[in-house]
Amino acid sequence: MRLISSLAQHPEVRKERFPERLWPRGTDPREVDEGWIFLEFAEAARLRLGEPPRHLQYPFPDLQCMINGKVMLFELGEILESDLGEGVAYSGKQGQKKMEAMARGDTATAASIQTAGMRSFPANASLDRMLRQKLAKQYETGGLPCHLLLFYDQQRPWGPFDYLLQSPMEFAALIRQSVFKRVWVFYLPSATLIGYLEHSHDGTLRTVFDQRFHFDFRAPFRALVPGGGERPDEIKTFVPALTRQNH
Repeated sequence: MRLISSLAQHPEVRKERFPERLWPRGTDPREVDEGWIFLEFAEAARLRLGEPPRHLQYPFPDLQCMINGKVMLFELGEILESDLGEGVAYSGKQGQKKMEAMARGDTATAASIQTAGMRSFPANASLDRMLRQKLAKQYETGGLPCHLLLFYDQQRPWGPFDYLLQSPMEFAALIRQSVFKRVWVFYLPSATLIGYLEHSHDGTLRTVFDQRFHFDFRAPFRALVPGGGERPDEIKTFVPALTRQNH
């Protein structure tokens, strides 16, 4: 069972916030859990559900939904750092890319590549890993439109998310070659829609991210994970959520 990270995620509280006709039902706790996660996301994204999400088995995506009167498919994936070493490995790869760019005289690309000097790599690496993993996987869709929902829960979001624009053509190509029309990024504990990215008709990567998830460098320092060993100068807080942005 998923750890309840906020009171709003308690089953009885959720039942008070959502109409009974949309409650996920079943005997598999994981499938029921995914149904509730999707309800939280749909409400935050202002998607009008006509019926409870129905769980599918691979090779189909996780859920089939009726949104605004149309049948759609959604694949879910939690963004979670599996090991701090993942971030170290990612930083090493970024450093290699930077050196290769410098070797070929591409100083602009080299300057844009983050290296191990920034502590945001573990979180960014987990998003990058899950994004690439899901985009590369093959799914059956039966011709139905399909979206990818990546969500944070046990791991805190760590922006800025436009670091993905360091490789815009690469991500645009990955999305175009996948079954997904759009990739959503969602923060479950506060039911906050962080943003989305998609492949545009002109071949570019289109991104819409909530600017509240960028760093506030004037904010007090504090550790990302209590007891995680971060020094005070390594982690910064987020800009407080003041207003809600429409997407």
